[in-house]
This record gives sequence, structure tokens and C-alpha cells, in this order.
Amino acid sequence: MPYSNQENLIIQSTCNAVLLLTLSKESEIFIDSDFFKRIDFPFPKIKEMYEKGQIKVGNQGMLLACLYSLLVLPKELILDAYKDDYKAVNAWIDDNKEETDTYPAGRYPSDLKHIYHLRNSISHGNVEFDDTNQENVICIFKDNDNSGHNYSLKLSTANVGILASELLKAQEKYMDNLATSNRE
Repeated sequence: MPYSNQENLIIQSTCNAVLLLTLSKESEIFIDSDFFKRIDFPFPKIKEMYEKGQIKVGNQGMLLACLYSLLVLPKELILDAYKDDYKAVNAWIDDNKEETDTYPAGRYPSDLKHIYHLRNSISHGNVEFDDTNQENVICIFKDNDNSGHNYSLKLSTANVGILASELLKAQEKYMDNLATSNRE
């Protein structure tokens, strides 16, 4: 049975996020590989930046691309069917956040508030990085509504990487169900 367009979007975006997260863990090995050396980059200066160690595969832009793949599409397409899995991610955020400011309760369910706000922040590009302390770069996710209510969540970039893994766990059941139903 072929996948629906919706299923295909989530499968492909999840696979891309998994590939990027996996490569980021082995960034130096990948960049030093013969394969990488043979890649014909459309922008040679970018390849040079990787080779000189000025940038790694696991960088701020990669994290945001992964979060977009793991949060924006799934939130729109599967969150309602897998709420408990996303509530677990929301609880993880509560336990690991550096700081948060949120606007009055009621707009979003409290056990999913971070998921909704993060989705909005990422999809609208309202993300900043505070690199004052290079040992603990902070990612600041911001969301605001038309009424002037503001939300801000601060996570260390290390925890943002873990957040991506937590979001993968939230999608695991969905991906397993797709694989099972497609084999029948």
C-alpha cells in the first residue's frame, strides 16, 4: 500500500532529520572522509569552511532545520493522534529549560504549551542564539500573538540537540505504525 502525501512528507522530513543528526555526531569523521573530499559543492567556500573546522555539520542552522522537520510538519499532521508522546517532550522541556516566560494560561493546554510555542517560533524564524558564554550557547525561542502576549524559552544548544532526539522518540510510534501498515 503506497503512503499518502501526508505520510510521505513526514517520512522524508524525519529521515532527513535523522541523517543530519547522525552526521552531526560524526561531523569530523564525515568531513575528513574521502567521500566528503569528492563532493562537488556548488559553493566551494562553504566546503572550505567545513574543511578548516570553521563550521561543523552539527551547527545552529542544522539544529533549526531538524527541529522544523521534527516539529512543524508533525505538529500540523500527527500531533493530535500522538498527544501523549508530545506531552512527554513538553515535560522534558519543563525539566531541562534554562528559563521560560509564557503568557497567560488558557491559550494552549499547559501540557503541550512548549510544543505549540516552539512550533510557532521555529516556523516564523523567531530564534536567537546567545553566545556570550561559548561553553554554554543559549538558544532563545520566541513566540508572540496579535494581543501582545509573549513567550520565550531558553535552552542550551546541547539541550536543543537532545530536544531533537526527544522529538524523534515522539515520532517513533508513528513511523513504526507506518512501516507495519505498509507491509500488510
